[in-house]
Amino acid sequence: MKTLLRSLVPFLLLFFLHAQTPTEQPPKYTVLKTEYGAAYLTHVNQLSDQGYRVLIAGKFTILRREATPPDTYRYLRIEFKNRPGPAQFTNWINQQGAHGYRWMARTGLLEKAPHPRNYEYRYSPHGAFGASKGRDLSSLLEEGYRPMELMYFSHTLGAATKEMYFEHEVGQPAYASPLPPGSEIQVADAMRASNVMKHVDELAKQGYRFLSPHDSTWVAASP
Repeated sequence: MKTLLRSLVPFLLLFFLHAQTPTEQPPKYTVLKTEYGAAYLTHVNQLSDQGYRVLIAGKFTILRREATPPDTYRYLRIEFKNRPGPAQFTNWINQQGAHGYRWMARTGLLEKAPHPRNYEYRYSPHGAFGASKGRDLSSLLEEGYRPMELMYFSHTLGAATKEMYFEHEVGQPAYASPLPPGSEIQVADAMRASNVMKHVDELAKQGYRFLSPHDSTWVAASP
């Protein structure tokens, strides 16, 4: 009987130590190789079901664990192949915004938060004589839209164009600008790069900051 009890002691000790070991937590961050296609998006959403949220999506997609299931994030992919024209694309992305998906700039993804809000999107299109002017871009900002990202579109006739997209959270008020109407965004327009930079420097002295490239060699700035 003593021999039997002595042999059980190591097993009981091992069981006790195992029971005291805290449950291993999943890593705070995880990384995926960014790819096109359904398999990549499926993998992103599988991780989001575990509480992860996309932080960056460049060559690699970095996710951080931020949510607690079942209140998790969901993602859609903006496919860059066979993209329709700007009007069709705008209709599509507004449909997603109405369902709570928000455009994540420079990631190619739309994100739906655990407690989503609704978003709407517009772009300032090219006119008959070239790209959008500063006053056209400014008018969207003054209506409460914030600049998002440049999108490239090819056309059946004519050259490809770049359109600046803006986002507005539904229900939020318009932007109260201290500047005269149409001057929130200025475009540094010149034929030579050196002259473009002169305009940029002048605008910077007035309190403007760089916003994004614009069509051709122009650069847009915003205070």
